[in-house]
Amino acid sequence: MTLSELKAKLLAEKPWPLYMLAQSAALKELAASTDPESATLLVDAVEDGHRLASQIKRALAAVTDAPRADRMWEIWQKDRQPWLGKALKSAGLAHSGPFAVLALLKLGRAGEIASDRRAASTALSLLTDQDADVRAAVLAYAGALPNVAWANDELFDAWIRTQSPELERAIRGQKRSPSSVPKEALFLVAVGDMAGYHAIQDETGQIFREGFSLASDELRQRVTGVVTNSGDRRLIDAFTRALGGNRDTGTEIEARKTAGDEDGIVEAARGYGVFEVMDLCERWAGVDLRPADKSRLRVVERSVAAWREIGKISFEAPAKLPNGLVDFFDWWEGQKLGEKELAEGLAAPDPLVRAGSAWVSHRKAKMPPAQVEKMATSEDWPERLVARLVDAKYAAAPNEHVQWTSLAGGVISGALINATAAGTPAEHEALLQIHASCKGKTDRASQVNRGLAEILLAFQSHFQRGVIVATADDSAQDRTAVQVSEAVDPADLEF
Repeated sequence: MTLSELKAKLLAEKPWPLYMLAQSAALKELAASTDPESATLLVDAVEDGHRLASQIKRALAAVTDAPRADRMWEIWQKDRQPWLGKALKSAGLAHSGPFAVLALLKLGRAGEIASDRRAASTALSLLTDQDADVRAAVLAYAGALPNVAWANDELFDAWIRTQSPELERAIRGQKRSPSSVPKEALFLVAVGDMAGYHAIQDETGQIFREGFSLASDELRQRVTGVVTNSGDRRLIDAFTRALGGNRDTGTEIEARKTAGDEDGIVEAARGYGVFEVMDLCERWAGVDLRPADKSRLRVVERSVAAWREIGKISFEAPAKLPNGLVDFFDWWEGQKLGEKELAEGLAAPDPLVRAGSAWVSHRKAKMPPAQVEKMATSEDWPERLVARLVDAKYAAAPNEHVQWTSLAGGVISGALINATAAGTPAEHEALLQIHASCKGKTDRASQVNRGLAEILLAFQSHFQRGVIVATADDSAQDRTAVQVSEAVDPADLEF
């Protein structure tokens, strides 16, 4: 009888009771067949809820020929039916082709898998497989690999991909090292083994930077947490250089606080705005820690003195939101967005998603001016709002139908709010003008503006020292004279 005829009998439903006898006869004949299509037919019957499903499962669990076993493995690796997995384990036959490694792992026979790079790569790719039997067998296989370069390279690559805690424990317990020193540096830092990392003698941090470049966003977040809490200045320096233009200023400063690196805090604050710098001043006012470098020390002493003169600046707390609602700025800042997510968000069709990604990018000092300018003229108000908060020059947009609140109640100058600790010569000149215009005035607004300008000028005098600008002044004897920017602190000029 052909497979088509057997299938018809197996699935026949009338006339009763003859069809029941026909189904049983068809099942018996299909169970004795070695045609792989018969295995497919029987699996489909179980999946469709055939009344003889229990007998069919027993028949498949008793398969002894490779063609049908191979077909069953091919079906299982694709659909992962639990009942079929049990049947395959009972049958005990592995796949004879490309799924042999998966089959041996499922059968608990990892010891039969070849101990070579190709097989190891295949087995370790299943480290996060959905099947618990497979995952357990992969770990057993991994632990039995020889402690040699090729095997360790595969293990470390698998760990970088998955960050499997079990594999991590095996690597550490067996004291394995890859042939790639950067990968070893990444691993040692991620697991918090600072002694092991420093034993590599990564004096310039280049080794760590190369390893960090291999990490996924998830692994980078883990490493960031370790570095932030390490108190290790040399590692923090290497980490900061590894991030390059993607560095998160807030994270770096928290790391340097933990390390007591006051010089590093000053340098890391170059992208900070006035209120973020104020937080640093408040910290310095309450501790005895100070930078060792004399220029940075002057920054701290001068800014803290100004901070003390200003006193506490209080902002009115916003009204409590109704239950079930959340401030979208709080929501945005609470998201853990990596570089990929930020880029995707900026191009998203939803304007709130674009605005949120733009705001987070700004907070990470990764918002290009061109992007802000584009958002300032967006058709969608969330983007215009973010542009306005990022740069006050967009506050007075013409024909604006949305009624905005004023920046800091209109009390604090927009030039102060938008300036950074490093600043530019133009920003520095604007701050000098604010500082001079408020001098001698006793009203609170003038005192606050003058104090905030003084704080930013303290930082900018450090970051802009030595800046040379061309001048049109022809009063000098030499008409090609240049002028040293006012940001230069005379005490720093050494001859």
